[in-house]
Amino acid sequence: MKTKYIITIGLLIMLVSCNNDFLEQPPLTVPATNTFYIDGSAAAMGVNGVYQGLHRWPYILFWEDQLTDNERWNVDGGNALYGGLAHGTEAALGNNSYAILGWYRGYILVQRANKVIESIEPMDNLSDDLKNRLIAECKFLRALGYHLLVWRYGDVPLLLNPTSEQEYFPVRTTKAEVVEQIYADLTDAAQYLPETWTGSDIGRATKGAALGMLAKEYLFNGEWTKAAQEAKKVMDISAYGLVENYDDLWLPGSSNTKEDLFKICFWTVNGEFNPTYFYYRWLKGDATKTGATGLSWCLVVQDLVNAFENSDGTPFNPGGRDLHNDNTQYENRDPRLKSSIFVNGMDYFGQPYKRSWTETDYSWRKYTIAKNNPKLVASQIAFDWKVLRYAEVLLIYAEAKNEAEGPSNEVYNAVNRVRNRVGMPDLPTGLTKDAMRERIYNERRVELCSEATRYEDLVRWRRLKEVMEKKHYNQGVNYQITNFEEFRYLWPIPQTEIDINANLTQNPGY
Repeated sequence: MKTKYIITIGLLIMLVSCNNDFLEQPPLTVPATNTFYIDGSAAAMGVNGVYQGLHRWPYILFWEDQLTDNERWNVDGGNALYGGLAHGTEAALGNNSYAILGWYRGYILVQRANKVIESIEPMDNLSDDLKNRLIAECKFLRALGYHLLVWRYGDVPLLLNPTSEQEYFPVRTTKAEVVEQIYADLTDAAQYLPETWTGSDIGRATKGAALGMLAKEYLFNGEWTKAAQEAKKVMDISAYGLVENYDDLWLPGSSNTKEDLFKICFWTVNGEFNPTYFYYRWLKGDATKTGATGLSWCLVVQDLVNAFENSDGTPFNPGGRDLHNDNTQYENRDPRLKSSIFVNGMDYFGQPYKRSWTETDYSWRKYTIAKNNPKLVASQIAFDWKVLRYAEVLLIYAEAKNEAEGPSNEVYNAVNRVRNRVGMPDLPTGLTKDAMRERIYNERRVELCSEATRYEDLVRWRRLKEVMEKKHYNQGVNYQITNFEEFRYLWPIPQTEIDINANLTQNPGY
């Protein structure tokens, strides 16, 4: 049965079995909550159902890079849906399916969490430790939902209880109030979540995930001192750290590392990756020599390639070179370039990658190496999606400390730990606060590329207009938005919601 989720008419909590791994089974029919929540096992199953609300998130988040200077859909007009949000076409209206999907996925997570919290709180046959931990997991997930919502739609309805008849038609709550609730949820979650999990519980929220997301939320809202304090708490927990080899982060079977603070887990079927929820399509459909059947979607642009420094730490200068035909540009560069992006001549499963396989010369390497097999069915790849890594926490700490105090030794040390891991030299000494800010911004771009961070960064830095109005050349094709209007920092509220609920107002410009 297909269920349509609209917050204004209420949402049902979907539950999953946890006979094996906690996200291994599909949803079950929804039972009556007053008969289902009878013991700890049932309560844990309810929480599992909240986690399952994350399974379509990578589909939303990864494609947001099309709204940045990292990526575009394809040369033939781009994705009318995501591209429309930036270009200002008719696809930017309130019926844009990606804007609708983001709204619904955020509120599905919120409402599932609300329902489970309400059901678990009165249970008197749970230990305090178990009850607190289960509620903490729900609050962490609710905070993730509201983070997605406020950074795309601005003011949104703040719902903290399952939607009742009286709340069918909520009004929008100010972004500031919703952010305060995010702070509260993550603070509560960090108090009761464990530092690590083992066995089939791997993938659940941890103390490090809650503290790291709290630091990130403070950073996004300019609370520099608090952001640095929360990030430092993560840095002081010995269970977390950087893995030695950056490439290892992107290999199947290596997702449970000390660097992974929180990830969205994908289950397997008969020992094989099941790409039901997560797929990328990179190479052109006529690139049959690769065995791949992609559609030339989600393509890396030259501007991102240029952002990777030379191996000696100096900025890469393209000069007047014909980059489309110049393979020397990839020599002596930051190793993360070839860890993240396929460039001309790189080994592609036993054969040289060719720039002609995509419209922009490049394709993503992150999240594309599944079992060392390039012949992917419909280019579908299932990986655990990394929501927050320890490396990002170091960069959160560095950015917050620099904004609060300037380029102190602590700032240098945090950034240099990320750089040194891949063999890049320390940042030059004597940087001003402004210069350090730009180096940290670029470090975030190259370290976290293809991890759904660039769009949110450009929004919070208020740099979307600047980067989207630049000319991005690939293969003689100019990808440029000539007039990025300021109102596009927010997405449109789904028109279906406004049609049902007269209390909801549309964002300006739509």
